[in-house]
Amino acid sequence: MEDFISLVDGMQKDIIKLKEVEEDIPRCPYCNSSDVVKYGFQRNRIQRYRCNTCRKIFNQRYGTLFYKRRLDDEEILKMAYLFLTGYPISNMPPLFDTTESTIRGILKQVILQFQKFKDYTLIPSDYIPEVIEIDEIYIKLQGKKKFYGWLAYDPKNKFIIDFVIGKRDDETLEQLFKKLKRFRGKVKMVLIDGYQGYEKFITKYLSVKGSKPITGVIN
Repeated sequence: MEDFISLVDGMQKDIIKLKEVEEDIPRCPYCNSSDVVKYGFQRNRIQRYRCNTCRKIFNQRYGTLFYKRRLDDEEILKMAYLFLTGYPISNMPPLFDTTESTIRGILKQVILQFQKFKDYTLIPSDYIPEVIEIDEIYIKLQGKKKFYGWLAYDPKNKFIIDFVIGKRDDETLEQLFKKLKRFRGKVKMVLIDGYQGYEKFITKYLSVKGSKPITGVIN
């Protein structure tokens, strides 16, 4: 999950950087006027701007998932993560203590941003990872709400290769390896933790003619 959060959080920072490169003072997001001036900082040191045309005030995070949201950044990133791993939107409101309408508004922005930043999410058609790191996912939200899963990550190229959500069992883990079998015989190393189910699935889905990837242990 940490890799995913870093990915989406990085996208938000890149949006801000791109705006700063393209235009030292951004256009007003309300009326599109270029007559905008810097207007101090918020308490969290986020730059504010004021439009001299419509008199509206906005900050440098406009255009990101975090702009004008009451939820904190981490909750928004968790919401995006749940959505992209197939968790039902209708089940999310009690997890974040907000309305389904608010959640759908945020997730609409998630979709738009992933469409703009395809290079973050789309793996090239000829892509073959040399190393696959497999991490257990455990998320607990508000009391007893929790779920497990596994994520396959390429630490060299910074790709999230695939992920599955379910229980902490071999059945869920095997679903991930079935997705990874397209790399059979091509992966040089698989980084894993101490879960005992990994080895048999590495042999079954990633090995060829008795030759299998080297396994390394994640601390």
